[in-house]
Amino acid sequence: MWRCARGENGEVVSLPRLRTLHAQMRAAGETRCRFTWPTRRHGREFSVVFLTDLRPMVLLFGLCGGQLAFEFDVDADYSFRPFLGEKYSALLDALGLRPDREDPFRPSAFFQDFADVIPVALASTRPVTPRDVPRTRQIEDAEKIYFIGWRYHGAGSHVSFANLEKTRVLLGEEFHHRCRDGNISSCWSDDPHADHPAQPPQRP
Repeated sequence: MWRCARGENGEVVSLPRLRTLHAQMRAAGETRCRFTWPTRRHGREFSVVFLTDLRPMVLLFGLCGGQLAFEFDVDADYSFRPFLGEKYSALLDALGLRPDREDPFRPSAFFQDFADVIPVALASTRPVTPRDVPRTRQIEDAEKIYFIGWRYHGAGSHVSFANLEKTRVLLGEEFHHRCRDGNISSCWSDDPHADHPAQPPQRP
């Protein structure tokens, strides 16, 4: 019973509204957006980030006012498998629910509610900054999420894989490719006052 409840039994959630939103993003030349999902039955809100520049595409969920965050890969047919693993119990706690063997919480039903309210208009979403990306992955210096500049490596010095991965997750594939090909590191601070918008790096 718990295997099915946790989404491990081949359950799939289809996201036709996400397909429509992605079409608008492509038309506008956007690869990332975010929006808020007020859950229909549980009185909680999630910040949702849609990353289309990663392969596979990714949906990131972060509980507003809480520490819970999780992510799902989005298949090419705009569907995902709602497997929560170790986050299952944490989500129950966040929603104020108790485990119930007779009537288990089903992630597929929960996320079907999400699928039904995804905004289809790009104008209903907001741009994504690095600090908006929920911490669902291990990244280098995870507390440092405020962009402060670029480091251009010379001979004998090389950008690290960990830094490239952080650049990819927080800034996207275009920045990742430029840093990888140009031997450039992104630089970050934990001081929000040091933050400024990132522009693609250009070698001097």
